[in-house]
Amino acid sequence: MKRAAILSLALAAAWPALAQTVPSEPDAARALAQNFAVSMDADRDGEISAAEMVAFSDQVFVSLDADGSGDVSVSELQTWEFGMGDIAAFRGREQAYMAVIALVHDIMDADKDGVVSAEEHREGILVSRDRSDVNRDGRLETEEFLRNFIYSMAMRSALQP
Repeated sequence: MKRAAILSLALAAAWPALAQTVPSEPDAARALAQNFAVSMDADRDGEISAAEMVAFSDQVFVSLDADGSGDVSVSELQTWEFGMGDIAAFRGREQAYMAVIALVHDIMDADKDGVVSAEEHREGILVSRDRSDVNRDGRLETEEFLRNFIYSMAMRSALQP
C-alpha cells in the first residue's frame, strides 16, 4: 500500500512534465503564436507596444521578401517557413492555410498592385494591432494578440480541423 501511494505521488508529480512532452495539436499552434508574441515584446512587460510591433514586423518583412525585391508576393507569404505551414500540413489543412494567407496578403495590399510593400506591411500590422486592442486601453496584451490580431485569427480559422 505504501508503495502504491509513493508511485501515485510520483506519477502525479511527473504528470505536468509528461503532458508537456506530447502537446496536443491546438497547443502547438498556440505555442508558436505565443512565441511570436514573446518575441515582439522586447521589454518583456507583457504588452506589445506599437514600436515593438513595427520593429518586429520590419524584421519579419525582410525574411518574407525571399527574392529581395522590396515587395512580398502572395507566394512568398504562402511559402514563408515559420511553422504554421507545417502544422497545417500535419492537420491536412494546407488548402485552408493557403487561402487564409492569400486573404491576409490581399488585406495588406492596400494599393491592390498584387504585392505588399514594406510600408503596406507596417501599416497593416499597426492597424491590426489597434483593432486587436479590444478593451481600448492602448495596450496590446499577449492574450489580445493571440485572440484578435489578424494573423492569429486567420491561423485559428485555417488550422481548425
